[in-house]
Amino acid sequence: MPWPNNLAAKIVSGYIGQKYDVLSSSLRRFNPPMGAMPFFNNSASPFIRKAELALVAGGILKFLEELEIPLEDGKSLESAHSKLVDAMVKERRPSSDMIIIIDDHFKFRDEV
Repeated sequence: MPWPNNLAAKIVSGYIGQKYDVLSSSLRRFNPPMGAMPFFNNSASPFIRKAELALVAGGILKFLEELEIPLEDGKSLESAHSKLVDAMVKERRPSSDMIIIIDDHFKFRDEV
């Protein structure tokens, strides 16, 4: 199943594509598991992997903040970061779960 067809997916896949030199359209189409994402360090210990993924999640959230995408009412960057890292550390989890979390925390223009 591909990533959702929404603005959140396009912005985040674009960020990942630019940062890690992968085709953003392929990310959205093939929905690789987290363990296959270019930022997932399969050889790191769980502690180090979580710390590395916390940096990646922070980078994504900082990018969204710089684009001035507002948070949903009642949501915080801290909550978004925590949930994003929790999703990212699970190797078999689909990468599209990142978008579900981000879309839940941020108010994108394509939302009615």
